[in-house]
Amino acid sequence: MKLSTWHLRTGSVVAAWLVALVVVAAAHEQIPQSPWLLVHLLGLGAATNAILIWSWYFTEAMLKLGRDQGRRTQTTRLVGLNAGAVAVVAGVLAGAWPVTAAGATLVGIVALWHGAAMAHRLRHALPSRFGPMVRFYAAAGLMLPVGAGLGAAMAWGRLPGDWYSRFIVAHAMLNVLGWIGLTVLGTLVTLWATILRTRIGSGVEDAAKRGLPALVAALAVAVGGALSGLAWLAAAGAPPIPPPSATCCGRTSTRRAARSRSTSPRCRCSPGPPGWPDPSSR
Repeated sequence: MKLSTWHLRTGSVVAAWLVALVVVAAAHEQIPQSPWLLVHLLGLGAATNAILIWSWYFTEAMLKLGRDQGRRTQTTRLVGLNAGAVAVVAGVLAGAWPVTAAGATLVGIVALWHGAAMAHRLRHALPSRFGPMVRFYAAAGLMLPVGAGLGAAMAWGRLPGDWYSRFIVAHAMLNVLGWIGLTVLGTLVTLWATILRTRIGSGVEDAAKRGLPALVAALAVAVGGALSGLAWLAAAGAPPIPPPSATCCGRTSTRRAARSRSTSPRCRCSPGPPGWPDPSSR
């Protein structure tokens, strides 16, 4: 299959979730659970499909793999993800918790499989400068299964006391800052410089490698704080997701970087450091 054909077919899946999102947004007053649906059609449906598709694409590029390697297993993962996502949505709307739990379990298995496949590719690939950025994708794959498990527990509807509130904060942190955030940061290490049409500074990949454990540790602290009911700990641990910036000759300023490019041919710019549903809607 040609690469363009592959991306047209997989991109249509993302487009289908976005169309469903627009339909629900337009008719949200007549649709039950519409706030929950809007969040999950975008996050669990469109965004998660896009992550599975494009993180594998960038992994192939950074590890210099053949474009057809793993295409069949990737298709299986996409089918499994969408089957799980549809089951989650159907289970929540129908109030059938076993269906929701089964769907969340399937989504978690697919995410783990995706992350493990990337880690395996990285371990057996030839050395490349930006190969270690795949670790961001593998780490992100560990976050979604936990977040999906918390979501299934909330859908159960029998959490005592304020545990629902604790779970929803931890659920959001793992899925937004972990699953989506780590994927975005790992991609920006190389993609942001491409957008700026500039070279990537030396040492950027080493800084990103050192930053990943710190980001994961901070996220673990934030999730632990949320689950323990300690708001100050959750706030202290939440890793900031900085806006994309450029680092030029050791200074982080997009404007300054642009000015430096025009005045000093020796100065090259590089990307900066890689950075709810309402409980009453249950």
